[in-house]
Amino acid sequence: MVGHFYDREIVNFPIRKTNRDGSSRDIFLFAAGILLVSLIVIGYIYIPNQIRQVDYSIELAKKTLRQLEQERAFLQTREAELTSLARLEQEAERMGLLQVEMEKIRFLHSATRTTRMVAVKKDPAPPNGG
Repeated sequence: MVGHFYDREIVNFPIRKTNRDGSSRDIFLFAAGILLVSLIVIGYIYIPNQIRQVDYSIELAKKTLRQLEQERAFLQTREAELTSLARLEQEAERMGLLQVEMEKIRFLHSATRTTRMVAVKKDPAPPNGG
């Protein structure tokens, strides 16, 4: 027993040992617990929200892909229609163009060395203009 002299009386009191390491550990565990609970709550809210956003993005990409595939199929069909030989012959006839035989075509070289096709009707003129 330890005492103090207090007005010449001995007052006995027990010595209380404070375990500072224990109280610091308790505070640390409490703070870690609060942090863990906070992370769980945030994760519970954040993760499903992120999953919904990714799902929406995937659905939007699938929809866009379907639309682009339909447009591509339409454009391929349209290209086939526009480049068909029968259609081109009809358009040429409608425009008044005549079909030229390959034997009547001469190739002339210009000063820029590009090749041009010239359809010749009758008696072709010499290339030097004479």
